Amino acid sequence: MARPVGLITGASRGIGKQLALDLASAGYDLVLTARSTADSPSAMPGTIDETADQCRERGAEVLTVAANVRREEEVDAAVDQAYARFGRVDVLVNNAGVAPFGSALEMPVRVFNVVMDVNVNGPWYFMRAVAPRMRDAGSGRIVNISSSAAIRGSKDRVSYGASKRALESVSEALAEELAGTGVAVNSLRVESAVWSEGFAFNLPGEDLSDFEDPVIVTDALLWLLAQPADYTGQTVSMRALREQGVVRPLTRIGDREE
Repeated sequence: MARPVGLITGASRGIGKQLALDLASAGYDLVLTARSTADSPSAMPGTIDETADQCRERGAEVLTVAANVRREEEVDAAVDQAYARFGRVDVLVNNAGVAPFGSALEMPVRVFNVVMDVNVNGPWYFMRAVAPRMRDAGSGRIVNISSSAAIRGSKDRVSYGASKRALESVSEALAEELAGTGVAVNSLRVESAVWSEGFAFNLPGEDLSDFEDPVIVTDALLWLLAQPADYTGQTVSMRALREQGVVRPLTRIGDREE
């Protein structure tokens, strides 16, 4: 029987990398996308090739595709490659995102637009490319990674909050359109500070040991993927899932055993 296939964006580090590793352990084959590759690394640690090697050690077949989520043609090409390789995508996780800090009035328009491009348009491009094929196959799960920033605006995170609120609305609209097709679309709202190599790079010398381990997001994702297809159009709170015992208790990155 064919293994399910997960497509994860922003899989070079942080939450995306952890989700890839854990889905590999759960029996998924994977399509991993990001801009950071072995041939074209960024200044921050982590590439999709490094993530892929660790996923293969867990038994997964992995396709890596360099893609800038701001460019619709690159997203379409990545999805085409995924279907050419595996013939299916069962799970799409829109995880790639950027979150610059800065005054609402002083943030350059260019920066605001980049955030909306990455955090809203990019996931929309992937959903437009994947959802019709999932609908034709009669099943699929789309999970968009959101944030508590979507609930209440903050003067120093104006673009990030706006983008996450928009992403949740897009998720709800697509879920309504796909209702009854076997395809579920949900948002997963992360309410705590989750560790990433990006934080460590951008905050040198800062003690990040109290940041939560990204494995907590895996707990929530696996729970979502286990829900029936009519569980759709929801914005799922990580905090609520923790209260229900779905997400493990507070798990700090400083407690991780390497």
